[in-house]
Amino acid sequence: MNKQIWSVINGYRGKLSGKVFIEVFAGCSAWLKLLSDGELDDEHKFTGEETKEQLAKVLNDCVDVNFTQYQWDIKGSELTELVTSLKKLLDAKAVSFTDLSCAIKELQNGEGKGGFSVPDELAELGSRLIGENVKSVYCPFSRGVDFAMQWPSSVEKCGESLVDLDVFLSEVHSVLLNNNFHTVNINPIYSPYYLGEGGLKQFDASIAIPPMGMKLKSEEISDIWGRFPEKSLMGEVYFLRHMLAQTSGIAVCFVANGFLFRTAAGEKQFKQEMVNKNWIKAVIALPSNLLPHTGIPISILVMDKTKTSEQVKFIDGSSDVFIDKSSRTRNRLINIERIIEAYNSVESSDISVNAVPHDIFDNDFNLSPSRYVLSDESKEAKEYLSQFDTVKLADLVDIVRPQALKHTEDGSQFFYEFNLSSLDDIGFVHGEGKQIIVSQNDIAKATKQTIQPDDVLVVCKGAVGKVGYVDSDIGDNAIASQAFSVLRIKPHIQSINPEALYQYLTSKYGQQLILELATGTSAMMLSSKDLAAMPIPLFSAEKLNQIKEVRQQIIDTNQRIESLKNKIEVLNNSWL
Repeated sequence: MNKQIWSVINGYRGKLSGKVFIEVFAGCSAWLKLLSDGELDDEHKFTGEETKEQLAKVLNDCVDVNFTQYQWDIKGSELTELVTSLKKLLDAKAVSFTDLSCAIKELQNGEGKGGFSVPDELAELGSRLIGENVKSVYCPFSRGVDFAMQWPSSVEKCGESLVDLDVFLSEVHSVLLNNNFHTVNINPIYSPYYLGEGGLKQFDASIAIPPMGMKLKSEEISDIWGRFPEKSLMGEVYFLRHMLAQTSGIAVCFVANGFLFRTAAGEKQFKQEMVNKNWIKAVIALPSNLLPHTGIPISILVMDKTKTSEQVKFIDGSSDVFIDKSSRTRNRLINIERIIEAYNSVESSDISVNAVPHDIFDNDFNLSPSRYVLSDESKEAKEYLSQFDTVKLADLVDIVRPQALKHTEDGSQFFYEFNLSSLDDIGFVHGEGKQIIVSQNDIAKATKQTIQPDDVLVVCKGAVGKVGYVDSDIGDNAIASQAFSVLRIKPHIQSINPEALYQYLTSKYGQQLILELATGTSAMMLSSKDLAAMPIPLFSAEKLNQIKEVRQQIIDTNQRIESLKNKIEVLNNSWL
């Protein structure tokens, strides 16, 4: 923020709440811009004794807003002081109206409760994905103004927002930057404002960061325009469907990464139709912690209703190459030229891949770029697997996903649950396990998920990829916790043994493939479907014997290590 503006703002810290000061500061900035542009008559000009009622009248009369000041706790003298201080800076050309606009955005980010602003680099990237050759752009939901200001005033720009402060600030930014953005205070999902002849108004393009993590009830949406053929628990499908319904060309949407990999009924149906219609143009993974108001990782989904090529461009812009660490908790996106270059190129590159519908179908409509753009480690793992015939894991093993068992003090049978902490340094399940008493009704369920010698355990929640091995010392009624999937080699399978399966899954190549299959934002998950489809190499009998010998060497070495640890402990105490 400009130092002179920050000095003025500091004088009000503690006097007004964050949201109120944002409103006051923005209102005064717009008032000064209207004065500079000669838009004020005698009734609205400064008197030297400004009041909050006068400021409200100026904004309501001269700016298209419904503005109220009654909840402000600000004295007239303080308001006059603020206006005078800002006017002196402007008259001295120490600051510009663009500086004031930037200051308002930074105030919003700092306050938190006052909303958020879209980082300039994200707004620039989003606008460049659309391009300059548009006459109208639709910017719905919160902070549409940050995108709208990327185009000149000659382009029609419209938006809708549920947040009244967002609508007010959008009008202020339009005044300060001599640009036009018409936004209304309304929920576009339930009551679209922009209508055309016979339906919804059509814009050349649309761009937005819709609400993240919001759940909508389809039965509460009354829609006469036929926008929502799918029913979905999460809101992204509805937000995207609405944007597409008001767009004739390109729609650019910043979505939470969870939407890309989720394949619940409504979301999968939506993605499948978008692929069938050939509307998905690109999916771009971005670094984490780019937004000021949330740590949710985001990506960009680009839809194009005029697209003719069946290829979909997947771009991985999430690596450190695209990160500038702006603070302890925030990252800033850099090197967007590389992303734009990959986006516009017809060829694949080191950060991009052109996929076809069949590729997306094979990934069960998971749109995460990491499924398509392989890292150097992934390429190395693929190269290793190319030496062997491979089959899906589900063809070799039965997969058991343990369920929660309720402990009941008056139950009828004991079971012993082993969790992540039960694995030793070489993967063996050890210890006594957590005792659980289950009722008669749960005995059958518990029995089905007991673990046996030579079972291989894979962690599928949290520390995804950690692997365990059940040896012959396991007691009766032992079960694995819900964190695991239990892999049990099917009868008569000769192409792999438990030791080889364990060693492969713990190898750098097995771990890399598991990492690629993992999904999640706050906590990593490995779905049963993805685990079942994981490729497993078929080793020769000679290689299987070699792996078995290696496993025994690991056990022997670990025993020597434990013996040496005990010897050290004895030596530590020997002098006593």
